Amino acid sequence: MDNTSENTVYVGGLPYKTTEPELEATFNDCGNIVSCKLINDKDTGRSKGYGFIEFENSDAAQKALLKDKTEYEGRTLTVGRAKKQ
Repeated sequence: MDNTSENTVYVGGLPYKTTEPELEATFNDCGNIVSCKLINDKDTGRSKGYGFIEFENSDAAQKALLKDKTEYEGRTLTVGRAKKQ
């Protein structure tokens, strides 16, 4: 997945038990999702509590940014544009 696209957002502050289907369902109302990827620790396989969602278009990604600082499963989400690594 290209995490540098204007259609891709970073989502942090996720509970470690969150699954990719749950994350996708949370952001489905923003628009069509192309891909959803949680980042896992390479040694333990456990979620690191963040991931990336790529949307079909930048309008959907813009809607997703509005979920920044909203509550999810008792935690506060951090949602922003994905940056080049």
